[in-house]
Amino acid sequence: MSSHRSNAVRYLSVLSSERRRRAGKRRVARRNEPRRRPARAPHVLTLSSRRIPRQTMPEAVVPYLRMSGRWLEEHGFAIGADVQVLVEQRRVTLISREEG
Repeated sequence: MSSHRSNAVRYLSVLSSERRRRAGKRRVARRNEPRRRPARAPHVLTLSSRRIPRQTMPEAVVPYLRMSGRWLEEHGFAIGADVQVLVEQRRVTLISREEG
């Protein structure tokens, strides 16, 4: 019976070879640096409304658009920089006035 098992082991390559470990990617741990994902600019922003309370008149409801994210800085809009706003029909263009 033992010869039958040894013949099976010899002919079945799965049983005869040593098990191989899958080679995984080694990651270097950066303990002091936070992991940063690449910043993506949004494709679509949603225009919402903002209510402005008034004491002498009824409250005003105005369009409101908020933008934030690392992508702004990566495209030249640094924190504290002046931004020029150009307004045309159905188009708003933002230009950073900061050099560099």
